[in-house]
Amino acid sequence: MQDADFLKMINRSAIKMGIIGFFVLAFGLFMVWLFFSGADPEAQELGTAGKVTGFIFAGIFILVGLLMLLIPIRASLKIKQGKHPLVNAVTSNDPAYILWYYEHITHVKSGPARNTAHTIWMLGRDKKQYTLSVKKGKVEEIFNYLASKFPSALVGYSKELETAYEQKVKELNG
Repeated sequence: MQDADFLKMINRSAIKMGIIGFFVLAFGLFMVWLFFSGADPEAQELGTAGKVTGFIFAGIFILVGLLMLLIPIRASLKIKQGKHPLVNAVTSNDPAYILWYYEHITHVKSGPARNTAHTIWMLGRDKKQYTLSVKKGKVEEIFNYLASKFPSALVGYSKELETAYEQKVKELNG
């Protein structure tokens, strides 16, 4: 894996989060429209508590959707302005920026279907966290790449490694 491939993966992961954020936001707006437009007669029959609950849920969807849209947009702007710490560490060959990285696996079961999501978490010396959504087959390749770019970083997840990371951050940031 080359630097350009890794940077494309960062961009792809951000785009994926933005797309999901768009649909979460759209669902929240749809819920608000449903309550205000009168398109759903059952929504009009709800009492005050039901309407308030519906608006709270719609508001949560709207806020989460906006956040999921804003985070990748902000990251994209930082990359374009040359202010993204992880991208700068990769392009400038700063081997001490990422202090710890690990894979997080999420299992989702919906009826008979089972899905597994693989996310690589990277934690920097400035306490910033970066996530990279990848396919299972790419995990080892990315780990090898990260090991070559950040050779002194902690690898894997355990409470002991979390404590070691926190200790490293304290030492570096005084």
